[in-house]
Amino acid sequence: MKAAYFGKSVAVIGREHLPGGTAANTGTLPSKTLRGTSLFLAYATYDAPGRGATVLKPRARESTSAAG
Repeated sequence: MKAAYFGKSVAVIGREHLPGGTAANTGTLPSKTLRGTSLFLAYATYDAPGRGATVLKPRARESTSAAG
């Protein structure tokens, strides 16, 4: 694709009916990472008491703005 930017002829070959692959068509790496982390934490919260651990609930941060 970068070659086309510089005026070269290019061909894109793929097996899927939509070009772009996973990042463009299914989801980006950050969204997949967020989903995976969310699932991990949800399971850890559910499973922790049975393993003798405690998972604290998140709390909102206090304001750190200069205006106070």
